[in-house]
Amino acid sequence: RGRAAARDVFKLARESGMTTIRAWAFSVNPAVPTWVRVGERHREDVLRGLDWALAEAAKHGLDLLLAFGDYWHTTAEIVRECAPEDAETEDADRAFFSRESCRELFKWHVRTILTRNNTFTGVTYSTTPNVFGWNLMNEPRCRGCDDALQDWIDDMAAYVKAFDSNHMLTVGEEGFYAHDSSSEGGAAANPAAWAATTGQDFIRNHASKHIDFATIHVWRDNWAVYSPNVRFNAQRFTRNWIATHERDCRTKLRKPLLIEEFG
Repeated sequence: RGRAAARDVFKLARESGMTTIRAWAFSVNPAVPTWVRVGERHREDVLRGLDWALAEAAKHGLDLLLAFGDYWHTTAEIVRECAPEDAETEDADRAFFSRESCRELFKWHVRTILTRNNTFTGVTYSTTPNVFGWNLMNEPRCRGCDDALQDWIDDMAAYVKAFDSNHMLTVGEEGFYAHDSSSEGGAAANPAAWAATTGQDFIRNHASKHIDFATIHVWRDNWAVYSPNVRFNAQRFTRNWIATHERDCRTKLRKPLLIEEFG
Protein backbone atom coordinates (compact mmCIF):
# COMPACT_ATOMS: atom_id res chain seq x y z
CA ARG A 1 0.00 0.00 0.00
CA GLY A 2 0.99 3.64 -0.21
CA ARG A 3 4.24 4.68 -1.84
CA ALA A 4 5.61 1.15 -2.11
CA ALA A 5 2.55 0.10 -4.10
CA ALA A 6 2.86 3.17 -6.32
CA ARG A 7 6.51 2.38 -7.02
CA ASP A 8 5.55 -1.15 -7.99
CA VAL A 9 2.90 0.17 -10.39
CA PHE A 10 5.33 2.63 -11.97
CA LYS A 11 8.01 -0.05 -12.30
CA LEU A 12 5.61 -2.56 -13.86
CA ALA A 13 4.20 0.08 -16.22
CA ARG A 14 7.65 0.99 -17.47
CA GLU A 15 8.70 -2.63 -17.85
CA SER A 16 5.52 -3.21 -19.88
CA GLY A 17 6.47 -0.43 -22.29
CA MET A 18 3.98 2.13 -21.03
CA THR A 19 4.83 5.82 -21.11
CA THR A 20 1.75 7.44 -19.54
CA ILE A 21 -0.50 6.70 -16.56
CA ARG A 22 -3.86 8.32 -15.85
CA ALA A 23 -4.37 9.35 -12.23
CA TRP A 24 -6.41 11.63 -9.96
CA ALA A 25 -5.35 15.05 -8.68
CA PHE A 26 -7.36 14.50 -5.49
CA SER A 27 -7.85 11.92 -2.75
CA VAL A 28 -10.18 8.93 -3.14
CA ASN A 29 -10.02 8.01 0.55
CA PRO A 30 -13.01 9.39 2.52
CA ALA A 31 -10.91 9.22 5.68
CA VAL A 32 -8.33 11.50 4.08
CA PRO A 33 -10.30 14.08 2.05
CA THR A 34 -8.65 16.43 -0.41
CA TRP A 35 -9.36 19.53 1.62
CA VAL A 36 -9.67 20.65 5.22
CA ARG A 37 -12.71 22.64 4.16
CA VAL A 38 -14.00 23.15 0.64
CA GLY A 39 -13.09 26.57 -0.70
CA GLU A 40 -10.70 27.37 2.13
CA ARG A 41 -7.74 25.04 2.42
CA HIS A 42 -6.50 21.78 0.89
CA ARG A 43 -4.87 19.13 3.06
CA GLU A 44 -1.13 19.56 2.69
CA ASP A 45 -0.45 15.85 3.22
CA VAL A 46 -2.72 14.99 0.28
CA LEU A 47 -1.02 17.52 -1.98
CA ARG A 48 2.42 16.31 -0.91
CA GLY A 49 1.32 12.82 -1.87
CA LEU A 50 0.49 14.08 -5.35
CA ASP A 51 3.83 15.92 -5.43
CA TRP A 52 5.61 12.67 -4.66
CA ALA A 53 3.67 10.69 -7.26
CA LEU A 54 4.62 13.14 -10.01
CA ALA A 55 8.27 13.17 -8.98
CA GLU A 56 8.43 9.39 -8.65
CA ALA A 57 6.73 8.85 -12.01
CA ALA A 58 9.36 11.05 -13.61
CA LYS A 59 12.11 8.84 -12.15
CA HIS A 60 10.53 5.93 -14.02
CA GLY A 61 10.25 7.90 -17.25
CA LEU A 62 6.46 8.15 -16.98
CA ASP A 63 4.05 11.00 -17.68
CA LEU A 64 0.79 11.44 -15.76
CA LEU A 65 -2.59 12.40 -17.22
CA LEU A 66 -4.32 13.97 -14.22
CA ALA A 67 -8.03 14.53 -13.59
CA PHE A 68 -9.14 17.45 -11.43
CA GLY A 69 -12.29 15.70 -10.27
CA ASP A 70 -14.54 12.67 -10.57
CA TYR A 71 -18.29 12.85 -11.16
CA TRP A 72 -18.88 9.62 -9.24
CA HIS A 73 -17.13 10.45 -5.97
CA THR A 74 -14.91 13.39 -5.25
CA THR A 75 -17.16 16.25 -6.29
CA ALA A 76 -19.61 15.17 -3.59
CA GLU A 77 -18.11 17.56 -1.05
CA ILE A 78 -18.51 20.47 -3.43
CA VAL A 79 -22.03 19.37 -4.37
CA ARG A 80 -23.00 19.36 -0.68
CA GLU A 81 -21.90 22.97 -0.48
CA CYS A 82 -24.12 23.88 -3.43
CA ALA A 83 -27.29 21.79 -3.21
CA PRO A 84 -29.85 21.05 -0.47
CA GLU A 85 -29.08 17.95 1.57
CA ASP A 86 -32.26 16.24 0.35
CA ALA A 87 -31.74 17.16 -3.32
CA GLU A 88 -32.26 14.45 -5.91
CA THR A 89 -29.21 13.47 -7.97
CA GLU A 90 -30.40 15.40 -11.03
CA ASP A 91 -30.97 18.56 -8.98
CA ALA A 92 -27.55 18.24 -7.34
CA ASP A 93 -25.91 17.76 -10.73
CA ARG A 94 -27.68 20.77 -12.15
CA ALA A 95 -26.59 22.86 -9.16
CA PHE A 96 -22.99 21.74 -9.43
CA PHE A 97 -22.65 22.49 -13.14
CA SER A 98 -24.74 25.65 -13.31
CA ARG A 99 -24.38 27.59 -10.05
CA GLU A 100 -21.63 30.19 -10.06
CA SER A 101 -20.79 29.43 -6.43
CA CYS A 102 -20.14 25.78 -7.31
CA ARG A 103 -18.00 26.74 -10.27
CA GLU A 104 -15.93 29.04 -8.12
CA LEU A 105 -15.26 26.22 -5.67
CA PHE A 106 -14.12 23.92 -8.46
CA LYS A 107 -11.97 26.69 -9.95
CA TRP A 108 -10.40 27.17 -6.52
CA HIS A 109 -9.37 23.50 -6.58
CA VAL A 110 -8.07 23.74 -10.16
CA ARG A 111 -6.13 26.91 -9.40
CA THR A 112 -4.57 25.37 -6.29
CA ILE A 113 -3.26 22.43 -8.30
CA LEU A 114 -2.01 24.37 -11.30
CA THR A 115 -0.17 27.04 -9.31
CA ARG A 116 1.34 24.69 -6.73
CA ASN A 117 5.11 24.27 -6.50
CA ASN A 118 6.00 20.59 -6.16
CA THR A 119 7.72 20.13 -2.79
CA PHE A 120 9.98 17.41 -4.22
CA THR A 121 11.03 19.11 -7.45
CA GLY A 122 10.37 22.80 -6.85
CA VAL A 123 8.59 22.99 -10.21
CA THR A 124 5.10 24.46 -10.61
CA TYR A 125 2.51 21.96 -11.82
CA SER A 126 1.67 24.12 -14.82
CA THR A 127 5.25 23.76 -16.05
CA THR A 128 6.01 20.21 -14.90
CA PRO A 129 7.49 18.29 -17.87
CA ASN A 130 5.95 14.91 -17.04
CA VAL A 131 2.37 16.14 -16.82
CA PHE A 132 0.94 14.64 -20.01
CA GLY A 133 -2.24 16.65 -19.69
CA TRP A 134 -5.41 17.29 -17.71
CA ASN A 135 -8.94 15.91 -17.50
CA LEU A 136 -11.52 18.47 -16.41
CA MET A 137 -13.40 15.67 -14.70
CA ASN A 138 -13.76 11.93 -14.93
CA GLU A 139 -17.05 11.09 -16.68
CA PRO A 140 -19.06 14.29 -16.05
CA ARG A 141 -22.82 13.86 -16.46
CA CYS A 142 -25.80 16.17 -16.10
CA ARG A 143 -29.02 14.36 -16.92
CA GLY A 144 -31.57 16.76 -18.36
CA CYS A 145 -29.15 19.69 -18.28
CA ASP A 146 -27.03 19.30 -21.41
CA ASP A 147 -26.55 23.06 -21.84
CA ALA A 148 -25.38 23.49 -18.25
CA LEU A 149 -22.77 20.77 -18.69
CA GLN A 150 -21.59 22.24 -21.98
CA ASP A 151 -21.29 25.73 -20.52
CA TRP A 152 -19.36 24.29 -17.58
CA ILE A 153 -16.94 22.53 -19.94
CA ASP A 154 -16.36 25.71 -21.95
CA ASP A 155 -15.92 27.80 -18.80
CA MET A 156 -13.57 25.38 -17.05
CA ALA A 157 -11.51 24.68 -20.17
CA ALA A 158 -10.83 28.38 -20.67
CA TYR A 159 -10.00 28.73 -16.96
CA VAL A 160 -7.47 25.89 -17.02
CA LYS A 161 -5.76 27.30 -20.11
CA ALA A 162 -5.50 30.72 -18.46
CA PHE A 163 -3.18 29.13 -15.88
CA ASP A 164 -1.58 26.42 -18.00
CA SER A 165 -0.94 26.80 -21.72
CA ASN A 166 1.89 24.25 -21.60
CA HIS A 167 -0.12 21.05 -21.28
CA MET A 168 -2.91 19.41 -23.23
CA LEU A 169 -6.47 19.43 -21.90
CA THR A 170 -9.47 17.20 -22.47
CA VAL A 171 -12.87 16.60 -20.88
CA GLY A 172 -12.48 13.05 -19.52
CA GLU A 173 -15.91 11.75 -20.52
CA GLU A 174 -17.18 8.41 -21.82
CA GLY A 175 -18.06 9.91 -25.20
CA PHE A 176 -21.82 9.37 -25.37
CA TYR A 177 -23.80 11.01 -28.17
CA ALA A 178 -26.95 13.08 -27.62
CA HIS A 179 -30.12 12.29 -29.57
CA ASP A 180 -29.62 15.44 -31.65
CA SER A 181 -25.86 15.02 -32.06
CA SER A 182 -24.30 16.31 -35.27
CA SER A 183 -22.59 12.95 -35.63
CA GLU A 184 -24.05 10.77 -38.39
CA GLY A 185 -25.11 7.59 -36.63
CA GLY A 186 -23.63 8.76 -33.35
CA ALA A 187 -26.67 8.13 -31.16
CA ALA A 188 -27.07 4.72 -32.77
CA ALA A 189 -23.51 3.88 -31.72
CA ASN A 190 -24.36 4.44 -28.04
CA PRO A 191 -24.55 1.35 -25.82
CA ALA A 192 -28.29 2.01 -25.27
CA ALA A 193 -30.90 4.79 -25.22
CA TRP A 194 -29.96 5.82 -21.66
CA ALA A 195 -26.55 7.05 -22.88
CA ALA A 196 -28.15 9.87 -24.88
CA THR A 197 -29.76 11.25 -21.69
CA THR A 198 -26.55 11.67 -19.66
CA GLY A 199 -26.06 15.27 -20.79
CA GLN A 200 -23.01 14.40 -22.85
CA ASP A 201 -22.55 14.91 -26.57
CA PHE A 202 -19.13 13.81 -27.80
CA ILE A 203 -18.71 16.32 -30.62
CA ARG A 204 -20.18 19.32 -28.83
CA ASN A 205 -18.26 18.62 -25.63
CA HIS A 206 -14.89 18.49 -27.39
CA ALA A 207 -15.43 21.39 -29.81
CA SER A 208 -13.94 24.13 -27.61
CA LYS A 209 -10.69 25.63 -28.87
CA HIS A 210 -9.33 25.02 -25.37
CA ILE A 211 -9.87 21.25 -25.63
CA ASP A 212 -6.83 19.71 -27.31
CA PHE A 213 -7.87 16.08 -27.75
CA ALA A 214 -10.94 13.90 -27.34
CA THR A 215 -11.47 10.87 -25.13
CA ILE A 216 -13.78 7.89 -24.94
CA HIS A 217 -14.25 5.08 -22.45
CA VAL A 218 -15.12 1.54 -23.52
CA TRP A 219 -16.83 -0.24 -20.62
CA ARG A 220 -18.57 -2.94 -22.58
CA ASP A 221 -18.68 -5.30 -19.58
CA ASN A 222 -20.29 -2.68 -17.32
CA TRP A 223 -22.63 -1.33 -19.99
CA ALA A 224 -23.71 -4.85 -20.91
CA VAL A 225 -25.55 -5.08 -17.58
CA TYR A 226 -28.00 -2.39 -18.77
CA SER A 227 -27.62 -2.72 -22.53
CA PRO A 228 -28.69 -5.86 -24.43
CA ASN A 229 -27.06 -4.38 -27.55
CA VAL A 230 -23.69 -4.60 -25.82
CA ARG A 231 -24.34 -7.87 -24.00
CA PHE A 232 -25.24 -9.86 -27.10
CA ASN A 233 -23.07 -8.07 -29.67
CA ALA A 234 -20.02 -7.03 -27.65
CA GLN A 235 -17.41 -7.21 -30.40
CA ARG A 236 -19.58 -5.52 -32.99
CA PHE A 237 -20.55 -2.78 -30.54
CA THR A 238 -16.94 -2.12 -29.53
CA ARG A 239 -15.67 -1.92 -33.10
CA ASN A 240 -18.46 0.45 -34.10
CA TRP A 241 -18.07 2.57 -30.93
CA ILE A 242 -14.39 3.17 -31.60
CA ALA A 243 -14.79 3.60 -35.37
CA THR A 244 -17.59 6.17 -35.01
CA HIS A 245 -15.54 8.33 -32.65
CA GLU A 246 -12.41 7.98 -34.76
CA ARG A 247 -14.35 9.16 -37.81
CA ASP A 248 -15.84 12.13 -35.94
CA CYS A 249 -12.43 13.15 -34.60
CA ARG A 250 -10.97 12.96 -38.09
CA THR A 251 -13.75 14.64 -40.05
CA LYS A 252 -15.46 16.99 -37.56
CA LEU A 253 -13.29 17.77 -34.56
CA ARG A 254 -9.92 17.33 -36.29
CA LYS A 255 -8.40 16.37 -32.97
CA PRO A 256 -6.62 13.24 -31.69
CA LEU A 257 -8.66 10.51 -29.97
CA LEU A 258 -7.56 8.73 -26.80
CA ILE A 259 -9.20 5.63 -25.32
CA GLU A 260 -8.79 6.41 -21.62
CA GLU A 261 -10.60 3.48 -20.02
CA PHE A 262 -11.72 0.04 -21.14
CA GLY A 263 -12.97 -3.16 -19.59
